[in-house]
Amino acid sequence: MITHTSIISSGMTMKLIESQFLPGFLSLPDPVFVIDHEGTILDANEAYGSLLSRNLQECIGNTVFRLLLPDLAQKRLEIIIEALRNAKPCYWDDEQDGRTLRNRAYPCITPEGEVTRLLIIVHDISDIGEELKKERILTKTVIESIPGAFYVVDTAGKFVYWNQFIRDQIVGKPENEMKDTVGIDYIHPDDRPVVAQNIIKIMQDNQELTSESRVLFHNGEEFRWFLMTGKRIILDGNPLLLGAGVDITQRKEGEEEIIYQ
Repeated sequence: MITHTSIISSGMTMKLIESQFLPGFLSLPDPVFVIDHEGTILDANEAYGSLLSRNLQECIGNTVFRLLLPDLAQKRLEIIIEALRNAKPCYWDDEQDGRTLRNRAYPCITPEGEVTRLLIIVHDISDIGEELKKERILTKTVIESIPGAFYVVDTAGKFVYWNQFIRDQIVGKPENEMKDTVGIDYIHPDDRPVVAQNIIKIMQDNQELTSESRVLFHNGEEFRWFLMTGKRIILDGNPLLLGAGVDITQRKEGEEEIIYQ
């Protein structure tokens, strides 16, 4: 079974004049195939047949969706239709037999100037996938080792990334509910105006700020003092606030004892 997460690229259109270029692409050592707007395989090279462990003649005339679950096949079809409509390249990744295969699709231009089919080149990116997987594991390990809170929130104030401390100690919600959670709701009401102003300064003025505020646990009355940092980052073109918080309750209580002595 093939599984998939698809991404549409906004890159420049690669115009391929069928009669001039298709024979050359079909001679590549990588699997290459050509499909129409319904996903029917119009042409392919021997490497593509080998990829599917099928005779090349069995592939041509069949649909590329035959190995996919219905929902996934529909998503593939939507990607293909979009690529043909906008004449823009796109790609999607398949998991097959423990390998990660990247399918890069390029619109083909007929001599009459119409876009009726896609040329798709398949690359095995399994090694890259493993490296990315290791990088994600390392990043998660580093984040979870932070002695306190780690958070990234979007412009609406909702959590985009968080560590276990935020989830379990402060918010107290299951993982699947965290992305609907607004971070500032867990700041003590008396401190929220200052925190809100700091968020504006960080997001609009690109300032890096550090402040002390009281954090509510499980949105209740219990709170602890935290030293909180914040800076703006840009991820996939979107501005986000990245920060960390360290529990300073013991220090604050010590300061209060000195004041009242």
